[in-house]
Amino acid sequence: MFLFTILKVLGLILLILAGLIILIIGLVFFVPLRYKIDGSFIDEIPDGSASVSWMFSLVKGYVLFSKEDGLSAGLIILGKKVYDPFDEKGVNDKPSSFLDKDMTIAGTYTEKNATTQKSDSEIIVQDTSKQTFEPLSDSKPASKEKSKSPGIRKRLKVFIDKSILSIKRLCSDIYDFFRALYRTVKDKTDRLKKLYELINKDKYKEALGFLKKEVFSILKEIKPKKGSGYLEFGSGDPYNTGLVMEAAAVLYPLYCDWLNISPDFTQSRLEGKLSIKGRFGIFFIAFPLLRIYLNKDLKALYNKSRKILGIADD
Repeated sequence: MFLFTILKVLGLILLILAGLIILIIGLVFFVPLRYKIDGSFIDEIPDGSASVSWMFSLVKGYVLFSKEDGLSAGLIILGKKVYDPFDEKGVNDKPSSFLDKDMTIAGTYTEKNATTQKSDSEIIVQDTSKQTFEPLSDSKPASKEKSKSPGIRKRLKVFIDKSILSIKRLCSDIYDFFRALYRTVKDKTDRLKKLYELINKDKYKEALGFLKKEVFSILKEIKPKKGSGYLEFGSGDPYNTGLVMEAAAVLYPLYCDWLNISPDFTQSRLEGKLSIKGRFGIFFIAFPLLRIYLNKDLKALYNKSRKILGIADD
């Protein structure tokens, strides 16, 4: 009977823990993230802000940029700022500076007394200076002990820094790929012919169709619900401006409700203003991205394309 009661309590505890885990997973994947972007580029002066919040701003990240204040960003949890990528201050900067200051003062004081008077008082000064060094030297191991056990804020900062570094590497690889593709298209070399032959193979055609479908599902999910803005641009070359408008026409269904694009075929210029709001669920973005990542044909096409464009080893 006693054993049955213990098993019953343990089962109840495990059931509660399983329920909490399912609840947390449900909140993370199905409670939408809300974003807001405001920006302008007028008279070649950029100014803007972007923020993403979750659970009624329980967690919020933001990025701000202005000509006067420059770039700033941060992560806020429960109304408290826990991460700032532009904060370069160390944990033990202030104690070390105070330590150096005290040591220099003590050293200069003993030198002055040694030069002004050679008496028994010199011994007293030296003894007191030695005594001042002892508690300061004892404070060093304490600072080391603190550094050995970093707090939650420091661990969170390390985790976010690693995540941002991984995202930067991924974005850098993708940027290098499209930059090499642009140069190949611009130069019209033999590599473009090889790339064209590669993507026209049947299995890679299906892979590209799959990629297009998944990407449009992601864009449809993150499409702004409210917004307004305009964009006036010109490349200085009517042909290149027309190519940009042709590419923008493909995405027209995604921005037709809130963005007005006006090309200028006579001069080179760029001016615009944007204000959008939206929300999206992590699950509806993570699942298509996972499907894209696990697609073997897309991986093979990406690796072979990198070799053709000369940004990967043969």
